[in-house]
Amino acid sequence: MQISTLKKLDFQFKNSVNLTKMKHLIYILALSALPLTSINSQIDIKEVLFENGNYFEKGSTVFTISLGLVSDIKIDSVLLSNDGIEPKLSIPAINIEFEKQIWKNVGISGGGTYRSWTIPVFEYRYHYFNFNLKSNYHFNIHEDLDAYLGIGMSYKRMVATNALNAKGNGSISLAYNIGVKYYFTDQLGIYAAIGNDSLSLIKIGVSLYF
Repeated sequence: MQISTLKKLDFQFKNSVNLTKMKHLIYILALSALPLTSINSQIDIKEVLFENGNYFEKGSTVFTISLGLVSDIKIDSVLLSNDGIEPKLSIPAINIEFEKQIWKNVGISGGGTYRSWTIPVFEYRYHYFNFNLKSNYHFNIHEDLDAYLGIGMSYKRMVATNALNAKGNGSISLAYNIGVKYYFTDQLGIYAAIGNDSLSLIKIGVSLYF
């Protein structure tokens, strides 16, 4: 297999997000939030949109580590169809993100993701990196819940290597996601998000609040 497989891939993660899947995921996330409305039959829209929640106050910091569940990279289908060889996932998508509150309900976050595949027969390895910078708007829905909408820019890079050669390609694109953190202690919570800001469509993990 030639390193030129990179050209076949043509950095498919530029346009590989399946819009139909995204619509379904957003619909599911919206439905999952419906039970929260039973907490209070009269929701104060002003409070939800403009007041700080318990877990996004002035000067707060959040560190999140998560695992990607649904890949937005189509390397499997490309390699199988073109080379008849099945790639082996070496490292799943691991995401790290750091966010700082800067003004009212607005925070700035930066994060990175890494995942890799190997082609054992030819000793090739495909490395995927993602770095993003976003602005997040947080909603005061529930005292233990921190929901947010984020938008920014993402840089994604793929590098293919073997014992003799290495070649890479990269692109910059719009990044967006919808996420929620549920805190069961003062500092520790569980996290879930959907979007294209990493190398997977769905992320789950844990968050530390400071």
